[in-house]
Amino acid sequence: MDMENNNKKLCKYCKSEIPEGAKICPNCRKKQGKSGCLIGIIVVVVLFLLVAIFGSSGDDKESTPATSTQVSSSSSGENVSSEENNNEAAEETEDIEEKEYYTVGDVIDDNGVLIKILSAGKYVSDNQFLQPEDGKIYYKVDFEFENTSDSEESISSIVSFDAYEDGYSISQSYVSDETVDGTIAPGKKLTGSLIYELNEGWQELEIDYETNMFSNKKIVMKFFNQ
Repeated sequence: MDMENNNKKLCKYCKSEIPEGAKICPNCRKKQGKSGCLIGIIVVVVLFLLVAIFGSSGDDKESTPATSTQVSSSSSGENVSSEENNNEAAEETEDIEEKEYYTVGDVIDDNGVLIKILSAGKYVSDNQFLQPEDGKIYYKVDFEFENTSDSEESISSIVSFDAYEDGYSISQSYVSDETVDGTIAPGKKLTGSLIYELNEGWQELEIDYETNMFSNKKIVMKFFNQ
């Protein structure tokens, strides 16, 4: 029988055919409610929506700590990287100590230029026309300059250095071509010497290196007559 064409349905209780729009079964006189199948479908749909809503909320809550952890890890990574860089820089300059004054064997860190005082002592000129006056000697200090910056650096024996013998200002003696004048490219080195004419009985030679012509900061080097 084609129930859809005859607009019939089965009673929920006695299973007899009744009109589709009947609210009470004419046979068993029981009230006809909504189809159990329809109710079941509605219940399933409601449960599905609830699971979707609360499940999505739970995912958001769970994802938040994960994001924080990721950011924290990233920050931690940056800190470790910074610490490693600082440690590397510290290792490179761990032997460089800031002092009141410097002498032979010391290394001076001048913000991008490493100055090494290689040696110091009496200098004998092989030029017969360039000899110290009677009662005086030539004294030579040897340097090495290393450019650790990323730009060129210039060294000038006239502009950058002042010297004092026992507290009195003195000038350089240009009796050798091994001067400290020149331009140093990044990563390169320059060697040179400063020579002074001192009294034979001198006690202290002080050489001041001016790190910047626009500032008053000076690096003091001292040498003693032993």
